[in-house]
Amino acid sequence: MTLKIDFTPEFAADQLTGDFFWVKSTTDIPLLPDKDACKRTTCPTEEGKKQTYELNFLIKNTFIPTLYDIKWKLTSVNGDTCCLIVQGNIVDQSKRT
Repeated sequence: MTLKIDFTPEFAADQLTGDFFWVKSTTDIPLLPDKDACKRTTCPTEEGKKQTYELNFLIKNTFIPTLYDIKWKLTSVNGDTCCLIVQGNIVDQSKRT
């Protein structure tokens, strides 16, 4: 799966960490072990300059086909953040006709 997010940070940062979570009612479950966001977008970031974050990953077959709330968050070393929550739908490809 490929996820591309266009964003415009309201802060400048030399380094960014990236978090990608499955949002459950009681906790956030991390889906991404490598947190170096600069591997997936341009660093340093510039305040007010649009850029793209691109993430390629595999969805484990332990996830059942349903809607999931997914949280994406970038954080600078100063604690500035850029965050969004989206719904992702996992479908069973074997049942498609």
